[in-house]
Amino acid sequence: MNTPAYHPLSRAEVALLLAPENKELELAWDRVAGALHGVVAMLSITYPRPLYYYEDAARRTLAEEPERLRGTPFHAAAVRNVQAAEEIERMFQEQGHTPELHQIVDRYLDTLLDEFDSMRLYPDVPPQRALDEENGLAGYPRAVAGR
Repeated sequence: MNTPAYHPLSRAEVALLLAPENKELELAWDRVAGALHGVVAMLSITYPRPLYYYEDAARRTLAEEPERLRGTPFHAAAVRNVQAAEEIERMFQEQGHTPELHQIVDRYLDTLLDEFDSMRLYPDVPPQRALDEENGLAGYPRAVAGR
């Protein structure tokens, strides 16, 4: 059985999506991700359900917004993620609430929210330290937390 999963954008795709000239694409991606979060979170027993969730609006968004991304590098990922959410819902209808399905839902939401964090909270890749460079605090190269 092929387990449905959320497929995040690569670092290069995130950089392209967040470019100033791609504001419309970024908004479309955000709407798709928000609707996916709402639909899948409603099946979760781990994650809280969305405070405001309108199923009709979410379904309409999932039907319309991926088409706005057609012809871009983001279209295939959006369609794959929508199809994975639909597969998860189908599995819930057929099998009911099982521990395995709840793990699938949690992994889907973990990945979706990690992608959101990487785009909104940490959009820049942190610089790589040299292997021999120590981790210092407050300008003191030998000061390390916990010592």
